[in-house]
Amino acid sequence: MSLTFKDVKDQLSMLDEVLVLEVLEINSTELVERFEDKIEDKLEYIIDGLGGEDNEFS
Repeated sequence: MSLTFKDVKDQLSMLDEVLVLEVLEINSTELVERFEDKIEDKLEYIIDGLGGEDNEFS
């Protein structure tokens, strides 16, 4: 039985996010470019998390 495009998408959506990024060979630059709208929506939270010595994101 051959998988359809929708079947592949459904199966990928059930995997761990990091694994999906690796399979699709998506790097952080591509991710940031594709989700600029989400970054803008959470800009204050991101700025707070990136600032200071106790960087919440690293």
